[in-house]
Amino acid sequence: YAVPDGLINRLLKYQKQKANNWRKNNNSYSHPHGNESYEIIQAYRLYTLAMGGKPALGAMNRMKEMENLSITARWRLAGAYAIMGKKDVAKSIIETLNTTVPAYKEMYSSYGSSVRDEAMILEILALIDSKLKAKKSFDRISKNLASESWYSTQTTAYSLLALSKYIGVSSDFNG
Repeated sequence: YAVPDGLINRLLKYQKQKANNWRKNNNSYSHPHGNESYEIIQAYRLYTLAMGGKPALGAMNRMKEMENLSITARWRLAGAYAIMGKKDVAKSIIETLNTTVPAYKEMYSSYGSSVRDEAMILEILALIDSKLKAKKSFDRISKNLASESWYSTQTTAYSLLALSKYIGVSSDFNG
């Protein structure tokens, strides 16, 4: 079944309005690896708007200029720029960021985990054609999924999505 265009268009319009009206504040929620502000929600919103072909460039530029933006939000924001074809901007946002995430699992709020976050990073690395860094992330995520460890649906889904995007763009993959 296809999602009706009218529904998608209304969602994109709503998300764009929320993105343009969003302001950073000190609200945060706690989880095992610290406090996360709602800026990750805004960064993901900007990412999905770019994916939907309706980027909120003004909101993206405002977020890019914010000080003390979380690493996860920076990676996701870089992905929004990459989707728009602005890979140089994306690379400048993440050039000094690490591709590994300290181990954690969160079973509420965002249902995040270090493996999920590294999968999101792999997805962005695939978008900007950073094959060397992406290969290292690909190997780590593949090893995690091949282990006997339990992963949430969200972690598994993001991991599989990121691995498939890497395989789809990498000429270095040998099976």
